[in-house]
Amino acid sequence: MSAPDTRELEQVLVNTVRQLGEVAAGALQAKLPKPFQRPTHELLEALGRLADRGEIFRHPAAKTKFLAFDARAEVRTLLVGSLGPKALTEAELKKQIAKKGAALGLGRAGGPLVAQALRALVREGIAFVHRRPPPPGAPTRPPPKTLRYASEPQGPLDLRPYVRPAARELRALAKRLASFGATPDAALRALAAEMGVALPPAPTPTVAKAVRLDADVQPVVVVRPVAQPNGHGTNGGGNGVGSNGDGVQKGGDRPVEAPQGDRDTRLLRALDEVAAREPVGSLLLVERVRARAGLDKEEFDRAALDLAKAERVVLHYHDYPTSLPPEELAQLVDDGAGTYYIGIARRRGA
Repeated sequence: MSAPDTRELEQVLVNTVRQLGEVAAGALQAKLPKPFQRPTHELLEALGRLADRGEIFRHPAAKTKFLAFDARAEVRTLLVGSLGPKALTEAELKKQIAKKGAALGLGRAGGPLVAQALRALVREGIAFVHRRPPPPGAPTRPPPKTLRYASEPQGPLDLRPYVRPAARELRALAKRLASFGATPDAALRALAAEMGVALPPAPTPTVAKAVRLDADVQPVVVVRPVAQPNGHGTNGGGNGVGSNGDGVQKGGDRPVEAPQGDRDTRLLRALDEVAAREPVGSLLLVERVRARAGLDKEEFDRAALDLAKAERVVLHYHDYPTSLPPEELAQLVDDGAGTYYIGIARRRGA
C-alpha cells in the first residue's frame, strides 16, 4: 500500500482537529490512523500550512496547539454581546467572557484576547470608553484611572452637584448686595464674564418697560401684594416677582361665579374689577386677574395674548422667569416662545 500523499494527510489533520476542537502537535501522533502518522516536526509543518490557509487556527498562547475555531473572532463576538449601556471595567468583562467562553478552552489566553478585542472595538466605534469623574466633594482630586467600557458613548457630566457650593455663594452675594440693585441674574452674568462665557443679552427690566408715558398707554405702577405673616409675598429680592405666593391677594380676589360672555369679555371684566381696588393706572398682577376671571390657564393665556395683539391690553414680561418655582411660573401668561408676562393693564381708551 502506497504512503498517502500530502493532500490526503492534510485532510485527515483537518478532520481530526475539527473533531477534537483543540489539539497539540505532540499529542496528535497517537490520534491519527497508522498510515498518516508522521514525526512531530512534519505534523507541525502540515498544521502550519493549514492554519495559513485558514482551514484551522493557531492557538493564541501555544505555538504547538491548533484550534478548529478562530479564537480571536469568538472572543470578539462574546465581547460585543457582553457590552451594554452599563459601563464595565476590563476585569469585569474578562470574567463574563471566561464564563461564556469556558467551552472554548482558552484558559489564560482568553484575557489577552479580550484586551486586544476591546481596544479594536474602541477604535472601530463599537465600544466606548467611560471615565468615572471625581466625587463632587473633592473635584480637585484626579479622577480614578480605571477605565470602563459600554456599548454607548458616555453622556455629558451633570455638573450640578459640582457647582452647588458656588451657586450658594452666588445667591448669598446677590442677597447681600440687593440694596445696591444686585440680582441673581446680574451675579450670574458677572460670573460668566469672569469665566469668558457669553450669555444671551439680559431683557429690559420689568419696571423699566412697564413705566411708559405716551398717548396710548396709561402710566402704570406695579402693584405688589403685601407679604403675609406666613412668609408668602415679595421680599424685594430683585427677581421681578410680584406674587403673594398663593396667587390671590387677601381682601377678596375671588373668582367670578359663572360669568357670562366669551373668554375675552370675562378677562376684561375681571381686569376691571381688580383694577377698581387699585390706584388709577396701576399695572395689575396677572395671577390676581386670572384668579378673578375663572378661566382655565390655556383660555386665559390665549385671551390675554389676543387682547394684547388687538391693542386692548398691555402685557409686561417677567425679567427673570427661570428664578421662579414651577407653581409660580404657571401663574404667568406664557406666549409659548419663552416669554412670560407678569403684569397686565388696559390700554387707554380700549
